[in-house]
Amino acid sequence: MSNFENIFKIIITDPILSKNREAENRYGITDMTLRIAIEANILSEDKTRASDLNDNECISIYKELYWRNSGCEEMLYPLNLIHFDNVLDNGISNGNKGLQITINEIMGYGVIPVNGFIDQNTKRYLVRLANNNEDVIQFCFDYLNIREDYYRNFAKKRIRNRLLLPDKLNRLKVLYNILVEVDTEFDKSREGIIE
Repeated sequence: MSNFENIFKIIITDPILSKNREAENRYGITDMTLRIAIEANILSEDKTRASDLNDNECISIYKELYWRNSGCEEMLYPLNLIHFDNVLDNGISNGNKGLQITINEIMGYGVIPVNGFIDQNTKRYLVRLANNNEDVIQFCFDYLNIREDYYRNFAKKRIRNRLLLPDKLNRLKVLYNILVEVDTEFDKSREGIIE
């Protein structure tokens, strides 16, 4: 199995991470997403409704539209899992911005532009991370903590956002637990998303 297939399997089979991606709406793919995939030449124009997509077509959309456009293909595990989930939960541009905000939090604001694109500046930092696995794990914990802060602040803005907060935090808990498994040296006293 490829890196993408492993990550996709984790997200689709986990009951919390796969929420809102049930098979009846074709893994969460909407008609609008289908139109975007057709415009990007990922699928042919003969498909008019997302409900008509088969499993392979849905997986192609996730791989080509989300995985590749968010730079996950070039990331180490578990960062590619954490980032892919963020992209699926918040959209490509906002997911990429979340990654860039995390980089700036660690390196100092203004190190890279927060533009929603995985550009050369972002890739340079990711290459540095790839050279040190311990840094990747710590970066993932920081990324999740920054996402948690974002979700909590987002929930303060509107009642509807508050209703979404438990699901958002549950997603982060699942990812946090995966990170703990990956990091066998994890110190239980380290701050994290534990509530």
